[in-house]
Formats: sequence, C-alpha cells, structure tokens
Amino acid sequence: MHQIYLSIYAEECSTFKVTSVQHAIMAVVHENPGLEQGRVALEVGVDRTTMADVTRRLEKRGLIERSHDPSDRRTRRLHLTQAGLDTLQGMGPAIERVHARLVEPLPTSLREALSATLIRLIAAHNEDGRVPMRLG
Repeated sequence: MHQIYLSIYAEECSTFKVTSVQHAIMAVVHENPGLEQGRVALEVGVDRTTMADVTRRLEKRGLIERSHDPSDRRTRRLHLTQAGLDTLQGMGPAIERVHARLVEPLPTSLREALSATLIRLIAAHNEDGRVPMRLG
C-alpha cells in the first residue's frame, strides 16, 4: 500500500520537488511553529538521523529555518519560511488528489471504515515500528 501511495504522490506532486517525508515535516512544522526538531521526528515517525538530513536539505532549499534554542544550544527549533509556506499551500490540491485517488475504488462508507481501522491498527502496533509515532 505504501508503494502505491508513493507512486500516486510522485505523479501528483512531482512539480514541487518535495518528497512525502519532506511534505510531512513541513506540515508538522506549519501546525507547530518552533517545535523542537526531535519532536517533529516523532510526529512524522522518522529517526533522528533521517530528520537531521531532511531538515538540512529543506533548509538549503529555503523552505524551513532551523534555529538554536536559547536555553539549550543543542536543541534546534523549526519554522517554515515564506517559501516553505507557499510551497505547502501550493501542494494542498495535489495532496488532496493523492488521497482521493488512493481511496477512489472504495464506496464512501468503506472509506470511513478504512480510516478507523487503519488508526486502530497503527495504535495497536505503533511500538513495533522502527520509530514509534506520537499518536493523538
């Protein structure tokens, strides 16, 4: 299922040159400006090494800014730049198309049931993942 999602994502979002993980990070940072980089990693479900690499690339492209926390210089706080916000907002319709295409074969009633079932499965097996996500 993940590979199918990534294929549809690539078709719909290729013009933005933003991977699905980069998009997820940007979305979390948009919803939580100034969130610590390690917390963003937990929200997205990536390890710290991957997170550091991805945020470095996003910063290099001018889509996010990383700043040191004044109370702990080891801590990096993340913010979207205006270019990052513009990109994220521009991707909105493409992301909606990705999600619509993924569930298109299902009748509406099953789409809701699928979402509820997936949330339940993720919650039950979250600790089994490589990087448990913060749920809720």
